[in-house]
Amino acid sequence: KFKPMPFYRRGVVLHSADHAGGPGVGRMFPQPLVELRSGEVRRLDDVLGDWFSVIGYGQDPSGGLTKENRKYLAGLDTRFVTIVRSRSVPPENISPGCTVVEDVDGALTGWFEGRPGVAVVRPDRYLAALTTAEGLNDVVGRIRTVLGRSA
Repeated sequence: KFKPMPFYRRGVVLHSADHAGGPGVGRMFPQPLVELRSGEVRRLDDVLGDWFSVIGYGQDPSGGLTKENRKYLAGLDTRFVTIVRSRSVPPENISPGCTVVEDVDGALTGWFEGRPGVAVVRPDRYLAALTTAEGLNDVVGRIRTVLGRSA
């Protein structure tokens, strides 16, 4: 017998009523190897650190945030990361403070396949929400409701 991985249904876990966010919400986010722009290869966990993270696959996850939501996330020490395929060119117009990393072995490319392109990851590395860049402001509003209005 084996012990199944935990699955969170409450707290900072934003399941949609119709599960449109896709599978994975409430479960641990993968932690494969990624390559920094400097060429250094590290675990994604080390890049994300001990705080909330907003990860965009092939896109800047913070590009469409309102000023108010950006300030709120900054108060939570949120890290923004753009993941690109290995040896590909990053998207243009990445916001300052957004870290770009390459998916070394394709694990994240496979994980994001069929899912929305923006993931909100909790400090404990569990997936809080899946959304699109356009839907991120709504997700941040829901997180603010759960955590409280001020950061």
